[in-house]
Amino acid sequence: MRQLITTTALLICAVLMVALPAVADDFYVDPAHPSASDTNSGTEALPWVNCPGMPGWSGSASLLPGDTVYFASSETWESATGPSVLQVAGGVTYDGSTWGSGTRAILRATAGLSRSVINFREDHPTLPTVVRGFEVDAGGFVTSGIGVNWPQSSGSMDGATKRIEDCVVHDVASQSALSQWEYGIVISSGYGGGRVTANVEILDCLVYNISRGGINIYSANDDPLSRIENVLVQGNEIHTIGQDPDYAGSALPLKNHVKNAVVEFNSVHDTVRGTGIGISSHAVGFRGPESSIVRYNIIRNCETMGVLFHVRGDTQVDVYGNLILENTYQGVRFMTVMGTLEVRIYNNTFFRNIYPGWSHEILIGSNDANVALLEVSNNIFRADSETVPIVDTDGDITDHTDNLFFREGGGTLVTSNGVSYNADTINSWEATAIAADPDLMNEFDLPTTFVGTPGIDAEPDASGLSITADSPAFETGTALPSLYSWSINSVARPFGSGWDIGAYETVPGLIFTDGFESGTADHWSLAN
Repeated sequence: MRQLITTTALLICAVLMVALPAVADDFYVDPAHPSASDTNSGTEALPWVNCPGMPGWSGSASLLPGDTVYFASSETWESATGPSVLQVAGGVTYDGSTWGSGTRAILRATAGLSRSVINFREDHPTLPTVVRGFEVDAGGFVTSGIGVNWPQSSGSMDGATKRIEDCVVHDVASQSALSQWEYGIVISSGYGGGRVTANVEILDCLVYNISRGGINIYSANDDPLSRIENVLVQGNEIHTIGQDPDYAGSALPLKNHVKNAVVEFNSVHDTVRGTGIGISSHAVGFRGPESSIVRYNIIRNCETMGVLFHVRGDTQVDVYGNLILENTYQGVRFMTVMGTLEVRIYNNTFFRNIYPGWSHEILIGSNDANVALLEVSNNIFRADSETVPIVDTDGDITDHTDNLFFREGGGTLVTSNGVSYNADTINSWEATAIAADPDLMNEFDLPTTFVGTPGIDAEPDASGLSITADSPAFETGTALPSLYSWSINSVARPFGSGWDIGAYETVPGLIFTDGFESGTADHWSLAN
């Protein structure tokens, strides 16, 4: 009996040792410290010069899941050799901004690296792997900024969260003519057939000066069975991408089988080449995104169009609550669409997406898709005189209600299956359509980014595309399921007796106050 009790106790202890993580440690990295050495203990008093996973590391310590590494925020680490400047370990947090006298630790490539400046090639089953608060400078060399399971990694990464937060990523160079494909932040499924990357968050990052895409959610082209799932892309700003002269992609693409992705409260603007947000797939046999959402984004001044559907397989995406403005050619375009298509376009505000003589707020080209669902409801279309709000070449839209149409100078508002409708005839196409000036707050005060916290009080930084209580869009929209009831200015719908048309939900008496003069962010406040 004593032997049985002893054996049982040992087994319980062994199970607990496996189940419970080791005590987490904090480590510090500061090459400017007079006592810094990789052979140190890594404390604040005795910091490392580098850390495990960096090319210059010369110590013997190892990082364990649960550990946090703090980089001196005033310092810079560079590398001209190896796969990366920092190869992260699964379950470890790397922090570049909360310790030290600077703003962000800088990780910089000084030559082309074979992977990326920061690279995730492993995760942990239960503990998050986090990179936050770094400036990631690719230095104008051929390497990506931050990569997850990239490039051509051979395994899945479907454990706990991989989080990239509050990083600035810039100056990535590559040329597709030279078989070079590099990105700002890229999430891949991994190569080798049937690989899966899951549970990724990209939060509050700034990405700019990139040869190809800014933030790419890109399941690999080698096998249609590979996928990426459970992704949140929130609160980021992406601009000046597409500097490769042969590039025609997107600043923020969801490509191939991307499942359960949410893209929200991002500012995507001023692409050199390419579209803003891309919904795409590689070839016939590759499906497009599944059960994914594009909502509450500002998509502005992109070189081709705001949102592009270019998919050759089944696709399920909702596009709602966005501001889509001043993009070239189209606000939203469906091009080369195949497979079964299920798309909802709800409560967006389209504003002056224009190319002289040939532009549309929404263009649905002739396609080979099985259009199971394509709904267009509660949108404001405020078009330039040379822009047709909707062209639906084959009449693919399955349902459309309570949209507001306005085109400067009049003219065609909708062309569907070869029939055109103007303000006098639009109600024969859509009985609940409104043909009127939306009475936007201020068309010369256009938003560029967000202030506030997503899910709490986030809102565009300027109020020009909101509506007043005198607008014909005020409380005249159709009630949609609760999933779609939030708004780009963080007011739940309906506030009053009905849903507002467009991206905003208006609260009468609530005014947008410019607080920059007093040193605060723009905000809404109740009028006295």
